[in-house]
Amino acid sequence: MAFAYALLLALTKSVNVGDTRWYAREIVSYTKGDFRDTGSRLWEFGHLIWRPLGYLMYRGVHWFTGGVLGWSDYLTARTSLVAISVICGLLLALTLASLARHVSGSWGVGLVTAVLLVYGHAFLTMAPAGSSYIPGLLFLALALRIGVSRLPSALWMGLSLALAVALWFPYVLSIPGVVLATFCWNRSEWRFNGPEARQRLRLLLVTLLITGAVIVLLYGTGFLVLGLHSPGDFGRWVRESQHGWTQNRTALRLVSGLPRAFISMGQDTLLFKRFALHDPYAPVTIADLALSSLWKLPLFYGAMFCLGLALLRKGAKPALAILAAGVLPVLAFALYFESGSLERFLALYPFMALAIALVLAVTPPTLTARVLLLFLVAAAIANVYDAWRPRVERQVQQDLSRARSIESVAGGGQIWLMSLADPLYWAVDAFPYEDQRGRRELRLDPVAEIGTAVVAHWRQGFARQTLQAWDSGRPVWMSKRLLAERPRPEWGWTEGDDPRVSWRALTTFTRGLATDQEVGGEDGFVRLADTPTNRHSLAIIEAGSR
Repeated sequence: MAFAYALLLALTKSVNVGDTRWYAREIVSYTKGDFRDTGSRLWEFGHLIWRPLGYLMYRGVHWFTGGVLGWSDYLTARTSLVAISVICGLLLALTLASLARHVSGSWGVGLVTAVLLVYGHAFLTMAPAGSSYIPGLLFLALALRIGVSRLPSALWMGLSLALAVALWFPYVLSIPGVVLATFCWNRSEWRFNGPEARQRLRLLLVTLLITGAVIVLLYGTGFLVLGLHSPGDFGRWVRESQHGWTQNRTALRLVSGLPRAFISMGQDTLLFKRFALHDPYAPVTIADLALSSLWKLPLFYGAMFCLGLALLRKGAKPALAILAAGVLPVLAFALYFESGSLERFLALYPFMALAIALVLAVTPPTLTARVLLLFLVAAAIANVYDAWRPRVERQVQQDLSRARSIESVAGGGQIWLMSLADPLYWAVDAFPYEDQRGRRELRLDPVAEIGTAVVAHWRQGFARQTLQAWDSGRPVWMSKRLLAERPRPEWGWTEGDDPRVSWRALTTFTRGLATDQEVGGEDGFVRLADTPTNRHSLAIIEAGSR
């Protein structure tokens, strides 16, 4: 298992590090006391103990990375977070293997199940990213593994559940699945008022009391450290953890978002979205969809149907009920919040391991088991192909060629990109060990943060940050893509993805601002002129947000 995990890390590369760059900067800022807000930003509701864990790791290794290796504080903080995530990824792989072996009674089935899930798209992407999702998933999987053991421990199961929630709060949705597994697994008799039922209910009561007590203790600590005093303060703390996400069409996004947790869709989800929204700038036909790899969608849903059918035929209705209890709350929440995000469905992995292992353990293998295995193998191959390290690094180098054109003239200024779909936003942090700073000194921000609350006021945000940069003596640059008559399909823009912003509105706005310098050729950047006319126009726009 360890070899398969190490091979995965060696062969693949994930460019999207998510919020890790911000976690690292906040750890460094906390160390230096650079906070304007009251209290410590280390304590965020959604990922309560992640930054504190990273901070402890950072303090423990800084003497070596900074003093001996000469790394920057940022690089040390980022590496600390990634190291924790990678180590937890290995422990999670071993836990999934143990869980699958236990329920199937076969080490071979356990190993195959765990390897195929570890090569799943969400796991492959998140394990080296340096976020809290994999560490939290480790404790969730541990809780499930303890729950189905012959002698489950209320103490260790309760602590594991609490730590999972403290690392990423939405893992609280998986507690019903763990509870049901503990109550149902390997029952010798099914009378609800029988001695075994009463014993398991007492065990679960103690477990949930421990879980609740630890969660209250940890979140109470964060509440006090932040200097919060009232229910209103607590509510604001919770809302801040949403980071302004306000995705629309969540049911439509769920159709492709759920499969993406297990199999990489590449750019094909973009084709699906453009087809559904009738994008006039990048029209997609049914023939285009047929020629793409959207075959992965029916293969995924067909495999999930086969999984459920196999559990019914095997007479493993308790396992099917456990799978449903672990999956349905997560899907319901996804319909409310971020149904297109990979991490949203990571919580399904332990429950999938349990169900898949049961199906694969049947001999001789059934047709449904063969279909399920076909999907898992195809997914692993597709995921490795899409994240193949040499291939990804070549693409990143192409993206970075745009950055090199502006690095020498940026002067620490503001650089506006189209949106987070611009690969340059992620590429600049793709090679953190290229130099000791750990990142290119470029301040990149999207004009349109699609799917967030701030996109409704994107003009005011642009005006405010631009004026602030000029007031502090920093230049402001803008991607030439923002001046194009039409967005090219390869830029990643989808018209209608967020009805609060359109390409015409973007370009009409940006073309109304004077520029005085350009670099990088056709796909380069222009510098906004710090003139009274530009300042006056932006000041009027900014005033509209007050």
